[in-house]
Amino acid sequence: MSEDNSTSADHDKEKMIRSALFGERLKQFRKKKCGLVQDEFGESLGVSLATITRLERGKVQAQGDFLAKLVELYNCDLRWLLTGESKSAETKSEVVRNDRIYSMLKAQRTDWQRIIECTMTSVDGGTIEQKQRAEKSIEEERNGIAYLDALLAIGEEPD
Repeated sequence: MSEDNSTSADHDKEKMIRSALFGERLKQFRKKKCGLVQDEFGESLGVSLATITRLERGKVQAQGDFLAKLVELYNCDLRWLLTGESKSAETKSEVVRNDRIYSMLKAQRTDWQRIIECTMTSVDGGTIEQKQRAEKSIEEERNGIAYLDALLAIGEEPD
């Protein structure tokens, strides 16, 4: 095995371990702090039961919008959730100013912008119904971007 393959495998293994640890902490937060079952928790955050299950099992990584909703709805200590560090962030601005979280939010914003661009391109020449569905989808993505922009602005404020 070459050094590049070894490094890549080590990185993948580390990523899987971080996802599993995140999942364990998310489950603990959901049960102990929120007192909710998976489907109630997912519904409150706008995601499916399957998504919560995959997150808690470490099968997928949480996206910036999901993390932002955790802070907004449950005042979740994202530093602890992401890293296991017990030092609690006291305000949203401290959370958003965390480099890792700020980067995740920026990446999510970029993803949503790409979705809008792809959706707009894909409906050219489509039916009226397709265009109406696309417009609704685009509006939802733009609302998400506006929310992320507000959070990102907090992170860019001077101390």
